[in-house]
Amino acid sequence: MCGFFLFFENNSLALWLVTCVTINMNPEFNFGQSIIPLIGKTAGMMGHVMTEKFRQAGYDISIEHWIVLVHLWQKDGRNQQELAGKAGKHKTAITRAINWLEGRDFVVRVPDKTDRRNNLIYLTHKGKNLKDVLVPCATETLDEATLGISFEDIEHCKRVLRMIQENMSKYLW
Repeated sequence: MCGFFLFFENNSLALWLVTCVTINMNPEFNFGQSIIPLIGKTAGMMGHVMTEKFRQAGYDISIEHWIVLVHLWQKDGRNQQELAGKAGKHKTAITRAINWLEGRDFVVRVPDKTDRRNNLIYLTHKGKNLKDVLVPCATETLDEATLGISFEDIEHCKRVLRMIQENMSKYLW
């Protein structure tokens, strides 16, 4: 099967393009029965619930902001390219998220001493403290999403999704 994938910030447009190409190449293809809308809708629903929980906790943090924060909580002082790779997001999306976080004093850019062309992104004290508020919101969302699903089923789902990511990584970045 021949096809192409265009990366857009708007994933629904990219999925629509993939679907149109696939349908033209295979008229029997049933988009509704494929894994594409399941993955997209599930990620969107979980993201919506989690950002709503963040808002209720007093923070207007988007999923893009959350992803940057998570990777900085794991290892502070990453550059933008590394954050983009870890997040699986385009560099421009990460730059926008960092700009927003920097404007609210959650992160700061510091020139890299070994390569002045690079900025390293560090959490401020305020950004570090967000972890205590946002992680419980994310944990609650995950608990709600996986309610009634066995540990084995969750692990199996994660293995399958990692395999799909590995297959798709050949075509991205």
